[in-house]
Amino acid sequence: MFTIDRSTSSSATPLVDHVLRLVDASRPTRVDARVWTRVRILTLGSLIALGRHTLTQLLVAIGAGDLDWSAWYRTFNRDRFQLDRGRLVILREVLRSCGADAPLVVVVDATQAPRSSRRFPGVGATRAPRCPVWRPGVHLAQRIEIVSGLMARTETGESRAVPLQATVLRTSRTQPFETVPEQTEAEGATRLLARVRDDLAVLGEPNRRLLVLGDGAYSTAPV
Repeated sequence: MFTIDRSTSSSATPLVDHVLRLVDASRPTRVDARVWTRVRILTLGSLIALGRHTLTQLLVAIGAGDLDWSAWYRTFNRDRFQLDRGRLVILREVLRSCGADAPLVVVVDATQAPRSSRRFPGVGATRAPRCPVWRPGVHLAQRIEIVSGLMARTETGESRAVPLQATVLRTSRTQPFETVPEQTEAEGATRLLARVRDDLAVLGEPNRRLLVLGDGAYSTAPV
């Protein structure tokens, strides 16, 4: 069994410590400590994995590629990570960087995630972005829409975008995806922003101003 031991390290690891604090804030009370240790290690593995961030790649990144993977896969068989609670933890951190009176600035946009199976949830045939304009093609992909919060700018004018909410965009020609309805990019953005507003209310800031940035896809009359 892996453990996180820094007793042999003489240097500080503020990034690792901060990430683990955020992960631990999302821990359900009923989760066994041994199982949660796996969650923490996999989280750190996601920071150093250079390839696709699949569970297999994370195990290779942390040096567990030659071990039995059964226990690692069983980690996610049950509700051992409260995603909604984790999103609140992240949103709280973004708000701390903004200041008490500043608006929460978010960016909304959609992107494609190429897939290889027609049966994959939410997958459909869509235009392939890598094809030249004079010879368009199609491929299988999910369309994913993300709302990200912008951290306060640094002294050098830089800012980080932190994902807050995400959804899959579907049409009648895509595979069903759990309870996600068929929705356009504009409809998906409206639902995502409503969730952000609900989360602000849960955190005790229902009156926080929300500044939304988007491209021309959101300049429609319904939006």
